[in-house]
Amino acid sequence: MRRDCESGEDATGQFSETHYHMTEVWNSMMTIYMRQRSYPEAFHLFQKMLQEGIIPDMGTYISLLSVCAGLTSIVEGRHTHARIMGTGYYIDVFVSTSLVNLYGKFGESKCALQQFDAMPHRSTVTWNALISGYKQNKQCKQVLQLFGQILLECVLPSSATFACVLSACATEGLRFQGKLVHVLLKGGGFESDFVVSNALVHMYSQSCSLEEAQGVFNALLARSMVAAKAMVAAYIHYGCLSDALQLLIRMQNEGRSIESTNFIQLLDMCRSQGASALPEARKVHSLIKSSGLTRNTVVGNSLISTYGKCQSLADAQQVFDEILDKDVVTWNAMIAVYIENDYWNEGVKTFYQMQQVAIFPNEVTFICLLDLNSNRTELLYTPWFQIVLWHSGFCSETALATALVNAYSKGGSLASACNIFDIMQDPNVISWTTMISSYSSFSQDIEALQIFKQMLQQGGLPDTVTFMTILNVGASLGSILEGKILHVYVKLCHVEVECSIANGLINMYGKCGFVDVALDIFNRVSSCSLETWNIMIGIHAQHGGAAEAHYLLWCLRQAGLVPDKITLVNYLSACSHAGYVEAALDYVLSSCTDTCDIHQGAMPTLQHYDCIVDVLGRAGQLDRIQCVISTLPFQLSGLSWMTVLSVCRDLLTEGQAEFIAKHVLELDPLLLGFS
Repeated sequence: MRRDCESGEDATGQFSETHYHMTEVWNSMMTIYMRQRSYPEAFHLFQKMLQEGIIPDMGTYISLLSVCAGLTSIVEGRHTHARIMGTGYYIDVFVSTSLVNLYGKFGESKCALQQFDAMPHRSTVTWNALISGYKQNKQCKQVLQLFGQILLECVLPSSATFACVLSACATEGLRFQGKLVHVLLKGGGFESDFVVSNALVHMYSQSCSLEEAQGVFNALLARSMVAAKAMVAAYIHYGCLSDALQLLIRMQNEGRSIESTNFIQLLDMCRSQGASALPEARKVHSLIKSSGLTRNTVVGNSLISTYGKCQSLADAQQVFDEILDKDVVTWNAMIAVYIENDYWNEGVKTFYQMQQVAIFPNEVTFICLLDLNSNRTELLYTPWFQIVLWHSGFCSETALATALVNAYSKGGSLASACNIFDIMQDPNVISWTTMISSYSSFSQDIEALQIFKQMLQQGGLPDTVTFMTILNVGASLGSILEGKILHVYVKLCHVEVECSIANGLINMYGKCGFVDVALDIFNRVSSCSLETWNIMIGIHAQHGGAAEAHYLLWCLRQAGLVPDKITLVNYLSACSHAGYVEAALDYVLSSCTDTCDIHQGAMPTLQHYDCIVDVLGRAGQLDRIQCVISTLPFQLSGLSWMTVLSVCRDLLTEGQAEFIAKHVLELDPLLLGFS
């Protein structure tokens, strides 16, 4: 007993000194190694035991099977199984259960089931071992089937059984089955069990049932941090940041120790909500201070990034200054904060400071810095960064070379982007897509198409983003031949069913003038997004299909979607080309009234009123244009006045034309050719 509590080294010393090399002594030594997770040493001890002529007993094999389950390969486990078959121990329920557990741990579900079926007697522990194996291998439906079999055979489930089944329900989001299990465990008196209650909270939180998760959690007599963590994760999953924060405050007030992972979860949610979550981010920061984790580097790094997303650079800098052991991730986080908030010079200065304190930049550092240039229209530091990358030995890194291509392209130097791409040793799909996008941004669509074909010739496999990019290129080219070839590639890669790809195909065929083909693809999309509807309405607008656009708008509402500003622009454009004056006016007016139907959608913007002016101008209704302008909730732009001048030029008097020209000159003289 005393030896079980000792360290492996002490026990080994005493073990080597003892003269009583009995099987029990070897078993005890193996148990010590096993508890320390020193599985290779434990297995080596078993081999030495055999060399010494010590005969293993049942306890030896049970321990050895647990050791084999902890190793990285099942080979030793299979050898042990074969050795056991040569003894009489293979029929023992404990040995057989250990074998079921072993095969389950390594994903050998078939072997585990064969061993299970061969057992003359099975305990609840045996069933749990089999169920656990299926659960570990994400075979959750089989877990539920086995649980049903347990009930049919009148085996009494344990808390471990219920916890495993509830975990399977959580993984698959099976709320109904989870509730049935909940009813069963209530009848067995397991609801107050520590492990089961935690599993219940997790199951409900993952099965779209926040209220029931709250109910179980609030009913707990002793709320563990495991349950609290599951509840916090549930609140975060459903966007309840304040509730998650209040729960952690309550747990801290109760004297519970909050883990850093809980804080990082909350900070992740604050980051996703941006500047609006700054008050909550500061509350989390206060909790972190109370927990004594202020100088924790991982937590500090997360705080810096969060304050950056919340646009509070002063708070980010304060946290940065308070971290004593700054690592490269800390410096990268601070550089990223400055760059994301358009403080480029400060980002570069931080990069200099980083090197002055002997922190060597890594790949992420340079990607952040190159992002600085890719978000600006002129080249600033990109050539200098390229030199630094070259001398730092990072130029061969595909991710960094791709970032350089992107930075040069966004900075207006396509030639430099091409040069970097040409010397890349092993471009990946992101590299190819970036180069295609670069050519496309310079309206060099033929070259972009050639790069795509080159990618295929070199064995590159396009992903969704690649296809979205190249389909936009196909739309710009307007060549139905190239468009059909691209469609064939899409079919070969089996991505035609993806909504974003379908959108690209619809847009491409529409731009090529094949409205019927575009409509056919649209009708075959199983779940159209609002973007899909907008694209199809826009295509009808481009090709004079006002009636079709009007019908699609009606269908969109029937599908339960709410039109947005793009929908409105496309619909008004269709009305403009077809002369649907009243329909256009009715739609805009209904969008402006508080009593309009909830599905009417977005409030009109200046762009929408430009469309109305265009509709009325094409219909020759100058008086109504003047009426619309006089009732606008905002001032017309120079472009809007030019729209009036363009569509009504044959109707305007000389005085009216001069009046409009004066407004254009004041608002945007470049539109009239003045600089």
